Amino acid sequence: MKKLFSRFNWNGLALIFVLICFVIGLAVAIHTITANNTLGSDFATFWIGARSALLDGKSPYSSEVTRISQLFIYHRLALPQEDQVSFAYPLPAVFILAPVAWMELAWAQAFWMSLNIVVLITSLFFFFPKAPGFIRFPFLLLYPVFFGIILGNFSILLTSFILLFLFWVYQQPKRDTRIQCLCALLLGMIIIKPQFSWGYILLALITGVKYRLRFFLSCLLGFSLLLMAAATIWQPGWILEWINTVRSYSVYTQARPFIFAFYQSLLPPNLAVLFSICSVILCLGFLGWLTVAWWEHKISGPVLPAWIGFLIYLVHPHGLSYEQLTFIIPFFYWVAAKPPSRRLTVLWTIVIVLSWVFFFLTNSGLIPNAVNDYPFIVYIAWLTWFLIRERVFNIHTKISLNPAN
Repeated sequence: MKKLFSRFNWNGLALIFVLICFVIGLAVAIHTITANNTLGSDFATFWIGARSALLDGKSPYSSEVTRISQLFIYHRLALPQEDQVSFAYPLPAVFILAPVAWMELAWAQAFWMSLNIVVLITSLFFFFPKAPGFIRFPFLLLYPVFFGIILGNFSILLTSFILLFLFWVYQQPKRDTRIQCLCALLLGMIIIKPQFSWGYILLALITGVKYRLRFFLSCLLGFSLLLMAAATIWQPGWILEWINTVRSYSVYTQARPFIFAFYQSLLPPNLAVLFSICSVILCLGFLGWLTVAWWEHKISGPVLPAWIGFLIYLVHPHGLSYEQLTFIIPFFYWVAAKPPSRRLTVLWTIVIVLSWVFFFLTNSGLIPNAVNDYPFIVYIAWLTWFLIRERVFNIHTKISLNPAN
């Protein structure tokens, strides 16, 4: 009982109260500024799907709900070649939206944007306490981050969760069961965007096995299964409906993995497929080799998530710029975790400026794909330098079945 009323707990409760007040105040300001305008179709689609599932008991994948989304966003039914704005996320995503699903859209989007901003800023403040403010907080000014916040995509919230995981793995005692439980809880939620998070979930599993974190692995598996079970109880047939929706989504959006789009621009379709498959196999093999090297403590921690970020985007369906957060996360972690220096500040400033230069090049029509392709090219340049600097290619490894201590 004494521990329950300790100063630490009261400080924690006070902090939560302040953050809730800040979310409310910022939401009111956003609602006032936006004047009932819909900011992004992403959140509107999520909100309609969650509202239909939680309040009306309808499947968010149904054609009826899709028609509602189209009429709401386009004010007409979508043409066959247009984005059908269907709800294409796993059903557990609606539980994350439960706090705002009952609100009208104008208030729901204001609270959702406010929550994303506050969670992200809080993450930057607490996870990187030694990084100066001019390194941490301009993170929100990166075009892909800013764009994701405006559209209301899940990527912003998931970015905060993944940053917490990296902070815990590489900077905190791994035996603290409270942090293990929190990380497992938040990582369990990132399954709602599997194409964005699969590599980091794999990293979490490898980390748990390497350090023998049975409690963490149990919590991660347990919470993930709980989410899936709750969704299945709520709507038993949702998995097949979701798979069918994703198939349709990939057709009308013409979503192609980045690696395939790259080879397709250079080669005939059959050769593009062959080269894409071979490249992905090689990259997965290199990931396995890096994992063994990390397991044997022969490379620094950030090397593995840096390659994972690269690999996720390589096979990610090519689409909107907030998807670049898959590789921005490990790059930002490397910047924020390093001792501050003038050279690092200049590099970070250049990256932020370039993100907007690429946007204006695309928006002006000078280079149509600059905002989607050029940031990844910049990341590949940095990643190559980083791997060479860490002497990754000079490491000799051997597979051991005994987990590292």
